[in-house]
Order: sequence, then structure tokens, then C-alpha cells
Amino acid sequence: MTEYPVTTLRQAQQYMNAVQGGKKSEVDVTPYVGQRGEGDGGVEDAVRGLAEDLEDYSDEFAKSSFDSHARSIVHRNLTELDDEVLVDGDFWRYLSSVRFHYIVAARHPKSSKSRAANGIDGNWKNYGAYNTSVVESLFYRLYVGADSTYLDGGEGDPYDLSYAADVDLWQAHIVRVLSGDNPTYARNLVKWFLNREAFYASPAVQPLTAGFPSLQNPKTDHLRDLVKRVRRLRSNLIHEILDDEEMYDMFEQEARESLLAIDSWGRPKD
Repeated sequence: MTEYPVTTLRQAQQYMNAVQGGKKSEVDVTPYVGQRGEGDGGVEDAVRGLAEDLEDYSDEFAKSSFDSHARSIVHRNLTELDDEVLVDGDFWRYLSSVRFHYIVAARHPKSSKSRAANGIDGNWKNYGAYNTSVVESLFYRLYVGADSTYLDGGEGDPYDLSYAADVDLWQAHIVRVLSGDNPTYARNLVKWFLNREAFYASPAVQPLTAGFPSLQNPKTDHLRDLVKRVRRLRSNLIHEILDDEEMYDMFEQEARESLLAIDSWGRPKD
């Protein structure tokens, strides 16, 4: 067993109210953090090391580019923790709502458009303080993104894929839909995304993009339709049995099929 810090949903919401109602520096975090387990599993040392490493990117806390740097940092510092810690949502809630509140606040500033009808700000999802789920909390997202695309045993940087910079790719198509539970899928989706300019430029594909100029966000719409197509295939073809080459070939094939059906997913410009 390992002793580790946790913050429940109720504590997170109380802390958010306390911080947003005054000055964060004046709020004592003690009532909002509990402990679970027992014994020294190095959790505090890992979190302290994470904080130190993240400070190297303090100038980017408020930018979406921060995520591409932070995924590997979060994973590298926390991946050796016991499974009981990593599967506990309240640990991730602690990281996003309390311990690294200042980073989440910079990355996801409060917006006048995000307040929900129930009185809880929709922006609190980024802190894990909106509801019981922590899937959209910043530090959980960062960890899962790196964990699902980690290239163990290969040449070069095992975190190469985690540096891809696109919020929609990670949140909508990997973390939020829990596709991160299949690393082969996640790795090759990111690989296709990183190679898509070459894909579009290939002689066989270029004519299929003729409809792009009439669309608002053609590449974003294409990505969304591609992911839907590959997910639908999962009901007939178990993705987990495919190797990396087979999975990548599937993405390329379905990307072409998607372009052939561009009229069914594109949104015309106003």
C-alpha cells in the first residue's frame, strides 16, 4: 500500500469556491486534501519533481502548446507510481484542482460563457471539480495522452508522438472517448495526424480534396469523420489484434473512403 493525497469532488468544489471568492494565496489547502493508503511509495517526491520540471515551461502555462510539452513530463514523473494511485480519480482531482490549480487556471481561464444552469461553472471540468468524472481534468488528460502513445523499446524519444499539438485530436478523439485504452489505435491515429499533409499531397489523394475550399474547417471535419469510421469498424474487427502497420493502413484506407463521401460530413461556408 502507498499513502497518497486525494481530493474528493465535494472538497474540490469547495476549494474552487474558496479560491474564486478571494485570493488563492490566502486559502489554506488543508481542509481540501486527504490521504489514502499507507506507507511511503514516493508519491510526494514524484509530485514535487513534477512541479519542478513543469516550471521550465511556466511561460507557456496559458498556451495550448503547453500540453505538448507537459504530457511527457507528467508521465515521466508519475508512471512508476503504484496502480492503486494511478486509478484513483481523486488523486487526479487533487493534482488538477488543488496542487496545480495555478497551472490549470492559466491554461483554462474562467469564461463568462462557461457557467452551467446548475450553478457549477463548466470550466471546472478542467480541474476535475465539475462532476465525478476526471476524464477532462488537465493532468489526467496529459497523463493518458502520453501513456497511450508511449513507444516502449523503439529508437529515439519514446514520447515523440505525445508532442503532437492539437487539442481536438487529444481530447475529442483519444482521451474523452477512452480510445486511449488501445495504444495501437491511439499511436497510429496520432501518426496519421502528423503525416496527414503528406497524405493530402499524394497524387492519389489530392484530387479527393477538391471540395475542401467550400468547407469551414475541412481538415478538422475530415479527422472527425475518419475517427467515426474507424470506430464503427471496431464492431466487426477487433482493433486490439492489429499490429501497428495494419492499424495505420486502416487509417489511411478509411481516410480515403471518408474523402469520397465528403458531401456527407462537410459544412459549407456561409
